[in-house]
Amino acid sequence: MRIEQVDLNGNTEHATCHGVSAEEIMQVFANQPRISRNRKNRSAVYSAFGHSDGGRPIRVNFRYEPASRSARPISAWEDR
Repeated sequence: MRIEQVDLNGNTEHATCHGVSAEEIMQVFANQPRISRNRKNRSAVYSAFGHSDGGRPIRVNFRYEPASRSARPISAWEDR
């Protein structure tokens, strides 16, 4: 999977409702996260675990659009 862009358009409010900022979500994807499949029957098919530039551990659940190579974050939270 190659992610070239992160698309928060239209879902920023929901993706950031657990105390993670849009900037931190972008940083997770820029900082080489570990990506795995999410649990079955979830709206977000994938899960990315990484860190913000400040070192905060964050998990981002997202959908992947192969045609545009983009990730669409669904939700994010601090993952200790």
